[in-house]
Amino acid sequence: MSFFDEANLAKSKEILARYPRPKSAILPLAHLAQDQHGWLSPEAMEQIAELTGTTAADVLGTCSFYTMLKRRP
Repeated sequence: MSFFDEANLAKSKEILARYPRPKSAILPLAHLAQDQHGWLSPEAMEQIAELTGTTAADVLGTCSFYTMLKRRP
């Protein structure tokens, strides 16, 4: 099952194509996920990790650094 809806999954692939290293796309993908649901759920972080070839812990580490990203509804 995909966290991103169909339109945002297509946008996520466009975002990933902009970066030579997929890990660099964590932050823009986090913003996309937050725009979709208003916050970053664990499921969103899991999918971002899957898309970028990282772990959910890497995504959480990045997202917890930035105060503009909400990790609670």
